[in-house]
Amino acid sequence: MSGYPQVQSLEAHLHLRPGFDVLVMEALREFLLLAKIGVRLRLELQRTVLSTNYGTFRKLQNGRSVDP
Repeated sequence: MSGYPQVQSLEAHLHLRPGFDVLVMEALREFLLLAKIGVRLRLELQRTVLSTNYGTFRKLQNGRSVDP
């Protein structure tokens, strides 16, 4: 049990309803999986933007025109 009263009351409530805690844990697992996927997508997007910006920077630095 956690040291926080809200969590303790939630845990007590979940234990009063058999099977409900299993559903909550499955939902939490799904949520965390989606969050993990979201973080990976965001990192991939940042990496793409950074590499695109770096490529544009290098072209400008070398005096070449940059296509729109």
